[in-house]
Amino acid sequence: MNYFNINVEQDDLIVVDLYNTLIRNNVRKHPYIMLYNHLKERNPTFYLSSKEFFNFSMKNKMPIIDIIFLFQLKYDKNILNNFYTFLDIEFDSIVYNTALINFLNSLNNKKVILSNLSFEYSKPIDNLASIFDFDKSVLSFNVSILKPNPQIFSYASSLYNKHTSECIMIGDNSHLDIDGSLKAGYKNGILIEKWWK
Repeated sequence: MNYFNINVEQDDLIVVDLYNTLIRNNVRKHPYIMLYNHLKERNPTFYLSSKEFFNFSMKNKMPIIDIIFLFQLKYDKNILNNFYTFLDIEFDSIVYNTALINFLNSLNNKKVILSNLSFEYSKPIDNLASIFDFDKSVLSFNVSILKPNPQIFSYASSLYNKHTSECIMIGDNSHLDIDGSLKAGYKNGILIEKWWK
């Protein structure tokens, strides 16, 4: 049975978004936003928006602690420790899209996780990739490119010397995942609808 009702050829590279596609986070407070709000409270003249803060970190391949020092921001060491605690809580609360994971594992295709995430997520995502039997993961932090930029999709395909026309993208966001992948030349973009309760 084909989960997506599409043709997946043996040589296709399957590129899959992480959050809200493979997994769902049940924690309401995102660690990055909590840290940003703390920095903003302690540094009222800090001029980056939360989106700019996140994007700056990705595009410059900078861990959070380096950003704090770069901008000479005042911070409480406890909040940085809390960041990592909340990151652990976030990963402990994950719900898996078992139907999709089982379907993907039934295929012999190479599979890559592609997500807009920071340095701090690298190790947990690599662990998830191995649990899900994915071959590689590409985080925006690693390549200094954010979805929906077509270059990040092309980068994922280049990991296996695949032409983008030999790739399928699976994601939950029509703009970030599907539009970006199709602009990169992917043969198909599959939009996953809400699967959690």
